[in-house]
Amino acid sequence: MWIFPARQLGPRESGLAVLSVFVEGDEARRTRTIYTIGYVLEPPAPRARPVRADEVAEQGTVPVDRVGRIIEGVLRRLDEPEIPGVRETGGDAEKWKELLAELGGVSGAGESGR
Repeated sequence: MWIFPARQLGPRESGLAVLSVFVEGDEARRTRTIYTIGYVLEPPAPRARPVRADEVAEQGTVPVDRVGRIIEGVLRRLDEPEIPGVRETGGDAEKWKELLAELGGVSGAGESGR
């Protein structure tokens, strides 16, 4: 998982993460499915709560050697390229749960060890 720093777009905040997961049935682990996870946080109106919109999108399945090039492409498309934080679980379900807990995810979610 590549976690990009939050960005301010005027009064709005946005964030992006890219997730590379093992493909089910690919015992040799030669391919990965790529997902993008993004959010936009709109500032609140007076006396209102902020509005957050989340989006998870499957981008496709690629050979493992192409994952780095995809991340390089994401970096090129950013107006101000930033270095993402990188977290690896190696397909270990317990490490995945720990990462979700660290990032504020729901306990017990993501049982697949992505």
